Amino acid sequence: MFRRTRSDLKAAWLEQHSRLYGLTRAEIDTLAASADRVTVPAGTVLVRDGQLGREAFLIVRGAVEIRRDGRIVATVGGGDLVGEQALVARAHRNADAVTTVETELAVFDVRSFERALAGSPALRAHVEQTVAARAAA
Repeated sequence: MFRRTRSDLKAAWLEQHSRLYGLTRAEIDTLAASADRVTVPAGTVLVRDGQLGREAFLIVRGAVEIRRDGRIVATVGGGDLVGEQALVARAHRNADAVTTVETELAVFDVRSFERALAGSPALRAHVEQTVAARAAA
């Protein structure tokens, strides 16, 4: 009988639960192989303002508030990235990111994020557009 590998299961999970529009199956496979899958409870602080960026998060299911100086400036959900700006720029975080409900995430460290971007032109383009839009805001 055919058995899926752990990476195949992550790819199916990502494909099923997130808005990975425009990514080919090969790109989703690369993304899945590069990320760790976690589920965190509501109230989990994913990133804290001022900390050095070491991870990026792809929200597969759930919601995350982006807070600056204690004020909510955005709420993001399934298919959105969190923490990518600091990772791309190798800089410090410019906001807090806190889950508001139980949230499923694909977590990337610096190397796995670079590997995912190198393996997916669509993901790279999405990240570049997201970083530019957020920098302009």
